[in-house]
Amino acid sequence: MSNVPEGGYKFHVGSYCKFNSNYPDNVTSISDVITIIKDFGNKIPNNSWMLYLLEFYIDKVNQIPVELNLTCSSNGNIKFVAIFGGQDQSTFKNIVPTIGHSYRRQILIDPQKRLVNYNLADLQTGQSEIFKLEAEKIQNVENIFQVYPISDIKEIEFESADHFTGLEWHNRSYDGPYPIRYQVDITMLQYGKSDSADPGRVLYLPYNGLISGTDGQGKSYPVAFQDIKLMNNCICYTIGSGNSKDGINCNF
Repeated sequence: MSNVPEGGYKFHVGSYCKFNSNYPDNVTSISDVITIIKDFGNKIPNNSWMLYLLEFYIDKVNQIPVELNLTCSSNGNIKFVAIFGGQDQSTFKNIVPTIGHSYRRQILIDPQKRLVNYNLADLQTGQSEIFKLEAEKIQNVENIFQVYPISDIKEIEFESADHFTGLEWHNRSYDGPYPIRYQVDITMLQYGKSDSADPGRVLYLPYNGLISGTDGQGKSYPVAFQDIKLMNNCICYTIGSGNSKDGINCNF
């Protein structure tokens, strides 16, 4: 551990979600369904964790990540976590990740109210849970200010900037990503637009492509992105064990 930097090492691989043409107006949401298929066993190093990402970037200038992730830790703790600017905001306590279950994840922003809704639903049990995050109640803001060139939460624009799907590793033992915990299916990958006729309504639409995005460190990742296809007009894929240098590049 003496050679590991404070905070450890961080890696990510996955894909940016793309549209048919230019970035649409009034994008206020990202959504998917994650199904936990298989447990490969816990090979996460001590004091480390990995994330199955649903990531919605807001603020076109500062690109602040807003995430609703399936999180797996070295201590065996598996949970869904709401994150803002890289800082944990809330853990979903009533919905516990279970093999064989499918979970709808939705992140919705309200630009006028400067509010983020993190919505989670277990499609097997019908149970749902919502965490509402108001701008003035964002936790660990000093840590956010250290990473992004802002000094006040009021500087963050609650506007859609980009969307990402994939994996992230945090390793506090050595310099490299480690074997993934679960095989999962990602389906119903969509973005949501506010209905101009009814601002309280969100219309969900499919993406038309994915573009690989990595941490740029040139490493290979112990993961395979498989069975990439359209289902119900939405891009879907499987995250499995394997070896990859890139995320998914595809167009439909």
